[in-house]
Amino acid sequence: MFFVLFASYPRFMVRPHIFSFLFISIFLYGLNRYLQSLSWIYFLGLCLAFVIWVNLHGSFLIGLYVSGAYLVGELASRFNWQVKDLLKSPLIQRLGLLCIVLAILAFVNPYGAKLLKFALFSHTGEGGEATKYIAEWRPLPFKEIFLFKFNQALFFKLLFGMVIFSLILARKPIIIRDVLITSLLSYLTFKHARFMGLFAFTTAPIIAQWFPSFKRESFVYTGILVLSLFFIVKITLLNPYFKKDLGFGVASRVYPMQTTSFLKRHTLKGNLFNSYGFGGYLIWHLYPQYKVFIDGRTPTIYPPEFYWQYRVAEGVCLKAFKGLAKRYKIKIVLTKGKGFAHLLKKEPDWVIIGFDDRCYLLAQKEILPPSVKPFLYFDPTEDIKKLIAQYKKKKRLSLLVSELKQAEKEFKNVVLIYNNLGLIYAEKKEYQKAITCFIQAVRLNPYDPSNYYNLGLAYKNAKQWQEAIKNFKKALSFDKGYAEAYYHLGLIYYEKKQYKQTIDYLKKYCKLAGDSAVPSAYEYLGLAYYKTLCLERAIKYFKRAVLVAKNKEEEKKNLYNLGNCYFGLGKYKIAAEYYKRALEIDPQFEKAKYNLKKAKEMMNQMG
Repeated sequence: MFFVLFASYPRFMVRPHIFSFLFISIFLYGLNRYLQSLSWIYFLGLCLAFVIWVNLHGSFLIGLYVSGAYLVGELASRFNWQVKDLLKSPLIQRLGLLCIVLAILAFVNPYGAKLLKFALFSHTGEGGEATKYIAEWRPLPFKEIFLFKFNQALFFKLLFGMVIFSLILARKPIIIRDVLITSLLSYLTFKHARFMGLFAFTTAPIIAQWFPSFKRESFVYTGILVLSLFFIVKITLLNPYFKKDLGFGVASRVYPMQTTSFLKRHTLKGNLFNSYGFGGYLIWHLYPQYKVFIDGRTPTIYPPEFYWQYRVAEGVCLKAFKGLAKRYKIKIVLTKGKGFAHLLKKEPDWVIIGFDDRCYLLAQKEILPPSVKPFLYFDPTEDIKKLIAQYKKKKRLSLLVSELKQAEKEFKNVVLIYNNLGLIYAEKKEYQKAITCFIQAVRLNPYDPSNYYNLGLAYKNAKQWQEAIKNFKKALSFDKGYAEAYYHLGLIYYEKKQYKQTIDYLKKYCKLAGDSAVPSAYEYLGLAYYKTLCLERAIKYFKRAVLVAKNKEEEKKNLYNLGNCYFGLGKYKIAAEYYKRALEIDPQFEKAKYNLKKAKEMMNQMG
């Protein structure tokens, strides 16, 4: 059951498909009990459950298929019987009757045969063209079944392996019914990842029937228990990306909670254009004050052509959006598309009036009430470092701070606000203020490594080494590929004169950064090796630093460092050449002058 729940949890959403897990469980239990007893109570119970299922979700077709698989399985187990004997079998008669009745009951819905046609064919043709852009309808590549990654598909892979083992290796003879059920659900899951949950619930009884054959072999149960405990710890306790999905209520990192609340507080006149994934949430919170442009019921409600028009419009084709805006009288936009929002705000009649960690809220100027003030200076769609550089040059960073402070009052608990404020304060060298902002960002989203990185950088600039180390390491616990965190850890350990750690972290940084590694990484690697008297290795990295130096000052420093290394190796002539090259860049470089003099003296002494 543990594996079933974890294979299904990505599909535990407040949507009608959640009922499919309940009804497939009822069907599997009911069919097995019906096979054993042939009781009319189970017959009627299955029929009643099926009628409800038909009117709740299109997955009722799986129930119909499973019933048919049970019938075919029983027929296959009696393949050597005479036809007349088959027809006289009470079990075959009752199962056949059940399948016929269920097939008839599939039409007991407000749409009749149209519902069956829709459930079977709506995701093919034009419908398939639309759903291929929706994550849950994308395929799960079969080759990934052999990759042991700790992701959402891991437990499906484990269950898939267990059910194949139980069908082929542990069961003799093979039960045709189970093969048919496993085949369909496997096909559906590899074709559309959304069926992982149904696969788990449907194949669990097949796996469960295998266990009794090992009842005397306690090592099997022990192994399964140990394996289960391992995955519980690995997935729930050690995996921060799973822990962030735990809890009750709406996930603020998934839905635009703050901008939605803003729209409720300030009634704006005009139709709304929204991102596809926000539709259901917006209907729940904003109807009837605002009506959504689109929601997740594609192609159920929205035809594929309409969905295509939406995708093109939000996919930074401003011309397409303008056409839709004119046709549907759109005056408000709530989009998660940063590029789209950035383009739209450049239009003279559109302004940004809000944002949160999920989206950007724009509106036409003509509909703004006095209570709504657009952002004039801060632009959430712009790179914050670019904005800081722009306003620092004008000596007007206070304008950005002022607008972000105002946004903090209007849009509560938005990580982006605190991160941007922290970066501005850090640029102004007000490190304690920056630290306060970054701590708030970490509190609001403790699962984003960049929040810990920003906090670590602020502590580093404030020379609070231990706090900086703690936060950089925390960032790495979430993302072991966070190259910049390794870089700054290396620099901190150099300041602490812990050169071995400096070398370890900077080498990891260089490996991750590749050819894009910053020159100072090579410089500090060279310095760390120099301090530990590994002069040949120091030379290697100082030469790299010279080669990729961004300016003459960097080149000068590392030419001087190379001179010192060769001096230490007793290669005074080569050392003198590097000191001379450093002096060509800066004739007033006193240390290079002094060391060049010493190198010449040593050369003279050696004759």
